[in-house]
Amino acid sequence: MRLRDLSPADAPATLAWLTDPAVTCGLAGQYSGMDLQDAEAFIAKAIRDPNEVHKVIVTDEDTYAGMVSLRHINMPEASAELTVVMRSEFFGKGYAWFGVVSILKYAFEQLSLHSVYWRVNQENRRAIRFFEKHGFNRP
Repeated sequence: MRLRDLSPADAPATLAWLTDPAVTCGLAGQYSGMDLQDAEAFIAKAIRDPNEVHKVIVTDEDTYAGMVSLRHINMPEASAELTVVMRSEFFGKGYAWFGVVSILKYAFEQLSLHSVYWRVNQENRRAIRFFEKHGFNRP
């Protein structure tokens, strides 16, 4: 597994998780009515936003497993928000943790950030279990 840059070609795989209720049930946004054009617009906006970094987590065969991101990057405060989302067929297989470790390394070593925080809907039990299992603490 490895990380690579998000690209417009990732729209079909992005749409797959955007419209999967098993993935989006704990997310804040409403994604159920999205189509391929919406996914393409989502990616275009993500790529051009200078305050965000989005990486795709892929298998050794370059299959899109999920995405890990640094959002709301604030260089004066040297901070960013961490997000991770996986396609449901990759739940529980280690890809999310690989992505988190990799993007944190990038955040601290390449961007010289001092803090990275996670934010999660309190009803998103899967995400809370994931982060707590890996040593993240709630404030």
